[in-house]
Amino acid sequence: MDSLETSRQYIVLSISRLHLQSLGFTTEQITRLSDDDMQAIADGLQEEFSKLVGGFAQHIRFITDLYLAEKEHEGDGTLAG
Repeated sequence: MDSLETSRQYIVLSISRLHLQSLGFTTEQITRLSDDDMQAIADGLQEEFSKLVGGFAQHIRFITDLYLAEKEHEGDGTLAG
């Protein structure tokens, strides 16, 4: 096997705003998340995934709640979880 084959990556996980919607986040909450926020959530999930103990959906919810709480404190405080 050559180095190109051994370094090939396979996608294990992806996340989208649609997935967040299926977890019960409102459209208002989801639209407040920028592409950078979504990337940061994905990065946080990747980090948490390596330490996964509980259910994966719980981790998605936790990381997203953290970023939404941060947004709430930055903005006008109208988001409610």
